[in-house]
Amino acid sequence: MWKQVRVKYCILKARQTIWSRQKRCITSRRLNSNPGNQVISPLPDVRVTDFAVVGTDFAEPFFFKDSDAEQYILLITCTVTRSVRLELVGIMTTDIFLLALRRFIARRGLCFKVILNNARMFKRSELVLQQMWKCYTMQIKTNYYIIKRPVQLLHNLEIQD
Repeated sequence: MWKQVRVKYCILKARQTIWSRQKRCITSRRLNSNPGNQVISPLPDVRVTDFAVVGTDFAEPFFFKDSDAEQYILLITCTVTRSVRLELVGIMTTDIFLLALRRFIARRGLCFKVILNNARMFKRSELVLQQMWKCYTMQIKTNYYIIKRPVQLLHNLEIQD
């Protein structure tokens, strides 16, 4: 616009006048504005690491065509990214849960917290893991797998917001 007017006419203080008009124009302000910059603080490792805090639960029993035995699925969910891992287990016992947890830790790495529901099996597995941790700290060899750093097990009723 300024170039077309400047060819025919010589207007005094034209640049300042055009600039002040454009500054008041809402459409021009929107089109010529810079995007805002947001400062993002670094997230803690628990929020960034996948499967660092997990929740576990068992699904209803499944029956397959090949066998009459019922199979269960251990559902392990990441509380940060909402990722899901499914472990197929034969029966719902403490030992089977610990073996499935061991497979999960071997594949995905050690988690900081495991949130469990209030089933008896989960409470028993917490006691077994605590006993294993005590045996490890006393330098007693056991036949079970040993976790180098204790995993914090929480039940649904113990979680505080």
